Amino acid sequence: MGSLLKISKYVFERLKELEAWAAKGENHFTMNRGSFDYKKRNTMRVELRRISYDETETGFVMDFMEPQNSLRLRATVEKQEDGIVRLDIEPVTNLGGWNRFWIGFTNPLGEHVYGCGETYSKFDLRGEEIRIFVAEHQNAKRIGKKVALQTIFGKFPSKTMPFGKYESYYAQPTYVTSSKYFVHVDTKQYAEFDFFAPGQTKFYLQEPVSVYFYEGKSFEDISEKLTAMLGRQRELPDWVYDGAILAIQQGPEVIDEKIRKAKAAGAKVCGIWSQDWCGCRRTEFGYQVMWNWEADKELYPDLEKKIAEWKAQGIRFLGYINPFLAIEKDLYKEASAKGYCVKDKEGKDYLVTITTFPAAMVDFTNPEACEWYKGIIKKNMIGIGMGGWMADFGEYLPMDCVLSNGESPELWHNRWPAVWAKLNREAVKESGAEGDVFFFTRAGNTGTVAESDMMWTGDQHVDWSVDDGLPSVIPATLSLAMSGFGLTHSDVGGYTTIMKMRRSKELLM
Repeated sequence: MGSLLKISKYVFERLKELEAWAAKGENHFTMNRGSFDYKKRNTMRVELRRISYDETETGFVMDFMEPQNSLRLRATVEKQEDGIVRLDIEPVTNLGGWNRFWIGFTNPLGEHVYGCGETYSKFDLRGEEIRIFVAEHQNAKRIGKKVALQTIFGKFPSKTMPFGKYESYYAQPTYVTSSKYFVHVDTKQYAEFDFFAPGQTKFYLQEPVSVYFYEGKSFEDISEKLTAMLGRQRELPDWVYDGAILAIQQGPEVIDEKIRKAKAAGAKVCGIWSQDWCGCRRTEFGYQVMWNWEADKELYPDLEKKIAEWKAQGIRFLGYINPFLAIEKDLYKEASAKGYCVKDKEGKDYLVTITTFPAAMVDFTNPEACEWYKGIIKKNMIGIGMGGWMADFGEYLPMDCVLSNGESPELWHNRWPAVWAKLNREAVKESGAEGDVFFFTRAGNTGTVAESDMMWTGDQHVDWSVDDGLPSVIPATLSLAMSGFGLTHSDVGGYTTIMKMRRSKELLM
């Protein structure tokens, strides 16, 4: 035991002081355009008393008991051969309705905390409570309020909301500390990490879990061990690094003209990304993609031929796809007829409002639906010569939907982005296109790093606001790195342009 303590001094000493609580609770989620209002109702919360402690060859075991002896939890701490310390929290008795758990341990005063997926308004999470629940980072209400306030009072780019009011596309139960150790909690459900109190960390969990700790000699050592456990990204194709990828819309003529201008200015172009390759719709929110994943014959006639022409110039074409289907189009009609869509409680296709229009979601718990969707990517995207695409969204699974496999959406909501990334990864691999074709994602959770080629840091505003504008790319990228994700990118000059929110020349430069 002495040698183990020497190697993992912080971890073992802190876990010896582990505290635990339990309660019986209910979740209440309300979704509006991918943003979730969450209310928890917990009753009968009690502190569990430690009733035993026994050392083992590789760690120790502690049992905790509820005051009325109706629940007994066991905490098993074991150092594995790879140096990772594993804490298993599991019931010894029947749970009997106990379904909310808190575990807490001490940490060095002054310790800083980084990660938990992707955070935009700050990098160091000490003093905050983090919600591990993927959601839309931006929403129309928040953007509208910002524009209104700026119209009345002017721009204050350093002004931010309380941290707890932000949501994130990428929420992952993983973090790294300035004391040089990482923590990863193997949980599928909603969770909260509480770093508020100095010298103390608490996890709010909705299921018994395994927690992994690793104390490293350096941050490089920690990163290597973390990605060995969670998965690592693959190298990007060489062509990605040989110039700029330009986002251009509205058809081949516009694309060709902008390529000509870029070349005339001496710019090297290696790719063009046209999210409207499958058509567009004009809404109150602006020019938006028609979510029907085949080349739009009016906007992009003979797209396969044009892709070959651009490729001959050393320019690859990238497209766009997400887990939704436009209900006006044939792909949705086919999916609906085959029962491939997520359902509501009445057995109808669950239509989710995105910005101003409803759309259906493909059910990734249905193996046939997954194969069908992969087939669309392989035929309509890779098959016409695309060099890559954005695999957008993944964070919108409603908490009141009905899934094909009969399981609760509470077990699948956080996992959905990783399942979506895996589907795209399999489409590339099964097409024999690895090393030549890549895709990037916006949403994430545990498992995404093993499947996605690259992250996009989301819908930055075209301004200098530290929480939503160009500056937010920095903490977003760093927090992803502390969660195991190394390759990220953002739009040059931001993304969201609306009303008086306009990009300046300075910002673009």
